Amino acid sequence: MFTGVARHRLFDVNRDLVQTFAPVLTPLQEELLDLPGVPAEVYA
Repeated sequence: MFTGVARHRLFDVNRDLVQTFAPVLTPLQEELLDLPGVPAEVYA
């Protein structure tokens, strides 16, 4: 159900973090995380 869901980070040439791209969860994935009370923001 969560295969391929990943957070990606973009770094510059100095290895400084430029931007973080959070995964977009489907409604079903969000519902599954909600069952045990896990906030989607924590997972993503």
